[in-house]
Amino acid sequence: MAASQPGVFNAQQFTDAGLPAASYRLYTYTQGTTTQKTAYTDAAGSVAHTYTSDGAGGQYIALNARGELPAPLFLTSGAYDLALKTPAGATVWTRYAVGQADAASGVYAALAGAAGPTLIGYDGSGMLSDKLRDVYSTTNATTLAAAVSAVYSSGGGLYFPRGTIASAASVANLHDVPKFGYGSITRGSDVFWITPTSTQTNRLYVATTGSDANDGLSAAQPMATLQRAFDVLAAYGPSLSGAWEIILAAGTYSGLATFPENVRGQSRVLIRGPIVDHPNVPTAIIDGGGTASFALNFNGANKVMLSNLLLRNCTTYGWVAQDLCDITTTNVHISGITGGDGGKMQQGRVRVQGGIVQTCAGYGLNFISGVTMTVGDGATSLATGPQIKNCTQGGILAQENTTGHADYVTVDNCAVGLEIVGSSRVHAAACLIQNNATAGVRARAGSHWLNNSSTLTGNAIDELIYGYSMEIGAAGSSVSALRTAGDTTQVTHTGSTAEVTLKTYAPGVRKKSFVWSGRSLRIVIAGQFTGAGSKTLRAKVGGNLIHGLTSSAAGFFRYEGMLRAIDASNQIYDAQLVVNGAAAVVDGGSRSIAMSGGADQAITISGQLSAGGDSIVVSSVDIWETA
Repeated sequence: MAASQPGVFNAQQFTDAGLPAASYRLYTYTQGTTTQKTAYTDAAGSVAHTYTSDGAGGQYIALNARGELPAPLFLTSGAYDLALKTPAGATVWTRYAVGQADAASGVYAALAGAAGPTLIGYDGSGMLSDKLRDVYSTTNATTLAAAVSAVYSSGGGLYFPRGTIASAASVANLHDVPKFGYGSITRGSDVFWITPTSTQTNRLYVATTGSDANDGLSAAQPMATLQRAFDVLAAYGPSLSGAWEIILAAGTYSGLATFPENVRGQSRVLIRGPIVDHPNVPTAIIDGGGTASFALNFNGANKVMLSNLLLRNCTTYGWVAQDLCDITTTNVHISGITGGDGGKMQQGRVRVQGGIVQTCAGYGLNFISGVTMTVGDGATSLATGPQIKNCTQGGILAQENTTGHADYVTVDNCAVGLEIVGSSRVHAAACLIQNNATAGVRARAGSHWLNNSSTLTGNAIDELIYGYSMEIGAAGSSVSALRTAGDTTQVTHTGSTAEVTLKTYAPGVRKKSFVWSGRSLRIVIAGQFTGAGSKTLRAKVGGNLIHGLTSSAAGFFRYEGMLRAIDASNQIYDAQLVVNGAAAVVDGGSRSIAMSGGADQAITISGQLSAGGDSIVVSSVDIWETA
C-alpha cells in the first residue's frame, strides 16, 4: 500500500507566543468525520504511527517537546481531515489533505473514484469531467440540491460555472452556503444569477402563504416574511452586485423588519407590492399590530426603493432610516402611527413619489440633520403629488440643515403644514397647504422657505416666521411674525389709583416697520386681577395708545391685542381681555399713529386701578412684530 506526505503539515509546530508546541496532539480523521483514519511513518504505508487515547474516545499522535512529530507523516489513499489540538484538547486548526494510492496515479486517482464529486464540492451522479469543465448540465437540479445539502452540513463553498441549472423545486438552504461563479438557476421564467452583472436582476418572492424554508426564487416557492428576504440579502452583501428586487404578494405582513446594516447595491434594492399606482391604496400591507415600533427600518448607507406598500398601526414610525441611507418611496401609504412620524430620515437622502400619509401622532414626514429631500419627486400636478393629512404635529418637518423641495404636495388638516427649523431651507412649488391649525408654513431659527406658486388657504396663520428666518419670493398674501419679546419677569401694581407703567420694551417697533399694508404687531399678556374695582390694562407705541381694556372681575386673565398697518400713519386695531373664562372685553377701531419716523418706538404696558387695595399682577408678556 503506497502512501504520500501531505503539504499541509509542517515539520515543527509553534504556539501563538512563538514557542514550540510541546506535547500538542495531531488527530487524523476520515474527511468530514471524527473517525480516526490511520497515518503511517513510511512511504509504503506499512508502519502505522503510534496513537494515544485522549480518554474521550479519540486517538492522537503526540508531538515531542520541540513541537515535532516523532516520525514522518504519510497518508494513504483518500481524503483526510488533520486537526492540531493543545494538550488540553482545544483545537488550533483543522486542515484538509488527500493521500494518493501510488505515485503513478497521484491525486487524479482519487478524483476519478467515487469520492471525486464530493472532493470538489458536489454530490450525486454525473460524470466527473462535467464537474471540472466550465459547463454545468441544465438538468442537474438533483445534484444541485445534494451539493447545497453537503456544503451546508460540512462547510465549503459551491462553484457555479457559466451556464444555467433548471430547478423546478425550492432548494433547501440555497442562500445559507457560500457560492461563487457566473452561472445561474432558472425557475420558470425567473433567473437567479450567482454573481449578477449590472444588467442582470435577482428577485426574491414573499407571500403570506409561503415558508421561510423556501428559497423564494419564484412566486410559486415564496418566503413567508420580509425579514427572511432581508436576511438573505445580507448573505450576498455587503456590496450587492447587479440589481435586486423583493416582490411581496398581496396580503398583510408583520412589521418590525430591519434591512441589513451597510448592505448596499449597485442600484436601489426594490421592495414592492402589486402595482396599483397613486393614489390607490396598496394591497401589500406591513402592519405593526399596534405594538411594533416601526414597519421598516434602514441603517448605514442602505439604498432602497419602497413601492406600492401600505405601512400601518405602528407605535413610532412607518419607516425610519438613518446614517446616510438613500430612500425613494413610490405610492407608499402610511397610516395609524400612534406615537410618532409616518416616515423619518436622519442624515441621508429622500425622494417621495406620490402616496398618502395620514393619521400620524407626529409629523407625516420628519427629516433631520442634513437630509436632502424631494417630496413630490416627479409630480406634475397635485393629483400626482403626495398627500399628507390629519397628522397631529405637522405635515413635513425639515430641521437641522435639511434642504430640498416640496413639489405639488397637499398638506391638509395638520398642526403645521410645512415646518422648517434650524438653518434649513425648503422650496415649496405649487403645493396646496390648507386647513392647518397653527400655521400653513412655520420657519424658525435661521430657516428659509421659497414660495413658488404654492397656495396657502384656511390655515390659522398662513405663514409664521420666528427669529432670523424669512420667506424668499413671497406672493404678498401671507402673514409673517417675528418674536421680539418673551418676558416672564413678574410685576405687581397695587396701592395707587394712578396709571403706572409696568413694562417697557425698547426698541419695540423698529423704525419704518409699519409703512405699508399687511404689517402687524401682536401683544399677549397673562397675569391676575384682585379686588372688585375696575382694573385697566393699556398698551402703547411711542406713547400713543393702542388698546385700553377695563374689567371689574377678579382672577387670572389673558389679554391679546393686534395692531395692523393700513399705511404709514393709519392702523386697524383689535383686542380682547378674558378673566377666568368670563366673556371677553373687546376693543377695536382705528388709530392714526405716524410710524415712519426716524427712530424706533418703544412699547409700554401700563395698569390703572379704581381702588388702591386692588391689584394687577403681570406674569408674562409676548410681543410679535412683523418680520
